[in-house]
Amino acid sequence: MIPVLIAVAFLPPWAAALVPLEVPHHPGEAAEPPLEVPGGCGGSEEVKDESHGLILSGSEAGAEVLVSSSDASGTVVEFLLRGLSVEERAVGNEAFSVLSIPEGATTTEIGRPELPVMRAMIAVPGGAAVRATILEASCSTYPGFRVLPFQPPEVDGFSGDRGLLIDDELYSQDGFYPEGLVEVGPPGIWRDLVVVELQANPVAFNPATGELRVYDRILVRIDYEGGTLEAETAEPKFARMYRDVISNYDLLAVEVRDPEPSRGEVDLPADVGIDGPESPEMVKYLSIRHAGQTSYEAISPLLEWREARGVPVLSCYFPPSSTPSAEEVKEVVASVYAAHPELEYLLIVGDIGRLPWRPNWDPSASFSSYFPGMTIPSDYWYACVAGSDLYPEVAVGRISANSDSEVSQQVAKILAYEMGAGAEGWTSKVLLVAHAQEAPGKYQGCKEAIRTAPYERPFSFATAYGASPSSGGDGATNADVLAAAASGIGIVNYRGHGSYTSWGPDWNSAGEEFETDDAHAVAGVAFPAVLSIACYNAALDQSGEGLAEAFVKDDGSAVAFLGAARPSWTEPNHDFDRYLFDAMGNEGISDLGWVVNDAQVEVMAKYGSSSYATDNLKMYLLLGDPALQVGPRPPNGPPGTPERPAGPARVRAGTTYSYSTSSSDADGDRVKYTFDWGDGTLSETEFLDSGAAASLPHRWEAAGTRAVRVKAEDLGAASGWSDPLEVTIFPGTRRGSGTRRSPDV
Repeated sequence: MIPVLIAVAFLPPWAAALVPLEVPHHPGEAAEPPLEVPGGCGGSEEVKDESHGLILSGSEAGAEVLVSSSDASGTVVEFLLRGLSVEERAVGNEAFSVLSIPEGATTTEIGRPELPVMRAMIAVPGGAAVRATILEASCSTYPGFRVLPFQPPEVDGFSGDRGLLIDDELYSQDGFYPEGLVEVGPPGIWRDLVVVELQANPVAFNPATGELRVYDRILVRIDYEGGTLEAETAEPKFARMYRDVISNYDLLAVEVRDPEPSRGEVDLPADVGIDGPESPEMVKYLSIRHAGQTSYEAISPLLEWREARGVPVLSCYFPPSSTPSAEEVKEVVASVYAAHPELEYLLIVGDIGRLPWRPNWDPSASFSSYFPGMTIPSDYWYACVAGSDLYPEVAVGRISANSDSEVSQQVAKILAYEMGAGAEGWTSKVLLVAHAQEAPGKYQGCKEAIRTAPYERPFSFATAYGASPSSGGDGATNADVLAAAASGIGIVNYRGHGSYTSWGPDWNSAGEEFETDDAHAVAGVAFPAVLSIACYNAALDQSGEGLAEAFVKDDGSAVAFLGAARPSWTEPNHDFDRYLFDAMGNEGISDLGWVVNDAQVEVMAKYGSSSYATDNLKMYLLLGDPALQVGPRPPNGPPGTPERPAGPARVRAGTTYSYSTSSSDADGDRVKYTFDWGDGTLSETEFLDSGAAASLPHRWEAAGTRAVRVKAEDLGAASGWSDPLEVTIFPGTRRGSGTRRSPDV
């Protein structure tokens, strides 16, 4: 057994917001040297030729990660390889084998053998050192292979044959690559949990001999030294996200419940102001604006709407004369998160000139090789508050605006979208738009994977595939996209090439580009959320109007826009796009910012937190409200009929009395109440928690008998009227002073 030890320096989320993890980590490198198994397969090696087909069976291809135990002392992880897919490919005059696990990732060292890898994300105790030990490993050896070296990854919209890149020195060596069987990555903090990445390398290749060593089973134990595995808590939404990607989540002692008020004192920088109460009990939504660009009055209708829906808000601002840096903006976010770890959303109100994004966030070596000197700007950087990793603590959106009128315009669309403007059911209607290149594969293939996937909450898909019908497409045009949007679409999802100002070039067989003028022309019964998985569409630092802002800065176009600020990697884009719909359709995530975050974490889980794919995570940004509710909505039942109002049944005219009631909503939605006072007037409460008592005052001006009744409603359905309370109103009496006297009746 070969152990490896890494240190996990951990601070709990409430304290770690301001301090990075003290674990040295260089992108592209493992935290510690990988674990090796001496003597080939550790005494369990069998040599086979290709005719055996046990592991190299395409029909049986697949892999599985199992966790048999996990507690405060350690976790046992089993990597099982069911089979590999093998494709023979000619490159020039040479023939190579391409090996893969369906839906799996590979090694990514350019010029070196491209071999399948398996990954597991493991939650570990805070403050522990982590020791990984290989308990068992069994493998077979297959002769006669020449494995294709990993080539520079493809970028959407950028092509060019660099020729075959091969590490001649490594391909001449008599030794297996990769050397290690298991690698343990650096730790990261993902809101409530500390996680590490465990990578198994089940396939190794000896270039000199042509031998392929394939492990069908690798059993690893991770031991935790020191630290504590205390019972953590997680909100239901985050529990679903954790369960989907953390292999040992179901064996953790995590209590799933709504957060309690933290009542933390926010220690903001001296020049940052607060709109409203200085010390709220709970903060789930943080808005930051620049007072020299936008006012509180412009954004307040959205913030009040969030409050009414049970999302406590804190609104902060930088003073008019200030020029905050990205670090100063993040200091505000970190301060609020440190005091209120329940924080979920960050809305930046303003353009990047006043409230900047991070101008450059550590491009990978692959990106810098393709685009020397190019930066990767990022709003996603603000999401990663705890530690120095890429796991998000909050969901980030930006209302890109430089005036109150532009803010108000976008706020109006957000409110209309959530209040249900347009044809019934349009929130689950999706228009899939695909570039024509290499159809029916590539971009159209990505769309078809989304369209045909199973969903617990089904979508209603329409397609606008740019390829001609002879190539399997729809022959769709710009006019077809605009017509579909006009019919009422909740989401428009594009996959293909992009530029700062367009989808394209030549996104369809007619040779069209979908440009800023076309974006302004989008109009209909709904304002769609546009998910544009392409290059450059959200490069906000370019001169002139770009496609992203053209979509959102129009009265009748998009309610939100997700796009990349720079050229983005093709294969991770395909996966990211699919993960967005999996989050909405299968994980029950409906707030757009967390749909994006969930997909980002899924990309990391597949490709690794230090791979080239993380460039994409950094460069995608959301223009719009991160709490925007998108996608299929679960059936919404009405609240229960309220109890008959409680209050005095015999009263005096001219005197104010209070009446109360309550109701529960089966879906847990917040509820507001409408009181009918029987005299032609109605009164409404604010939205209250399900089951909470509601009370309103009323005064009758005339004597008589009135039937007081009440109904309850959530955001989509209303109850019937309650049983009435008969109230008898007696004439009021006057004293000489002219005031009404209200004796007992």
